Amino acid sequence: APCQDLAEDAEETWLEFKDDGFVYVTLLPEDLEYEVPSQEDLMLWVNQFELTAPVLADDAEWAVPLVPSGGFPRLMLIGRDMRVVDPEIYPISDARIREVVSENL
Repeated sequence: APCQDLAEDAEETWLEFKDDGFVYVTLLPEDLEYEVPSQEDLMLWVNQFELTAPVLADDAEWAVPLVPSGGFPRLMLIGRDMRVVDPEIYPISDARIREVVSENL
């Protein structure tokens, strides 16, 4: 549910900051059967939430160790220099995402 709640506002957030160089990337580490998401799974997510921002699958399973023991989602902000600016955006909400992005543009 938290991932889907964030996805509801992802497109609006992406479009708000896109012209400032912000890219909203959704990385799906697993499907409903805890397997690597297929292209079909990604397209279902894109279509369900009407996303134009990138949605990627974690086929190498590198994101799983990054997730705190509390589970998904994990939100972080990566700067233009590809360094982690904020390793744990919390509380998990679209409002907090917007706040952190605004502070770091």
